Amino acid sequence: MPLSLLLLALAAPASPPPVDEARFQHFLRVLPDGKEARASGPDPAELARLVKLNPGREKDVEAVLAADARCTAPAREAAVLRMARATADRLGPERLDRMIAFYEGPDLARFNALVPGRPGGKALSAAEQAELDRLLAAYPLRAFAEAMQASGNAVFTDEAVGAALAKCADARLAAFKRARLKE
Repeated sequence: MPLSLLLLALAAPASPPPVDEARFQHFLRVLPDGKEARASGPDPAELARLVKLNPGREKDVEAVLAADARCTAPAREAAVLRMARATADRLGPERLDRMIAFYEGPDLARFNALVPGRPGGKALSAAEQAELDRLLAAYPLRAFAEAMQASGNAVFTDEAVGAALAKCADARLAAFKRARLKE
């Protein structure tokens, strides 16, 4: 029996070494979503929906949403940072360097042009498929997606994040009630 356990341990893929802090910070700087998230405000669709429910009270709605954003921001930012760190560590230094090169170089734009929903449901041409295959071979995009998924699952089950967001949701409901706003 001990021999079979040893064989299983040897057959299991080794985890990559952890990513150093400088490399991780570089990764954070090149992620496009991180740049956009820092500049975003309340969800425009949510704001429009709430303003429609509360005509003439746009400023009151905006105030509640701004307070909610201030409340949830620390938990959201900590969760995103933990998810990014877990993703980076799952990838390891070598594959993370490839992802940094992907985000810093021209291939990101090319990938985005190939991958989003095709107009009219069109399939990729043979040349486009060849280009996509080249990108998938050059960068660990599938491994990155898998690492993000696994890391995201861990973050969304984090009790501390859930508790902080629940506290903010309660405060938001109370603010809407105090202001006599419909939600």
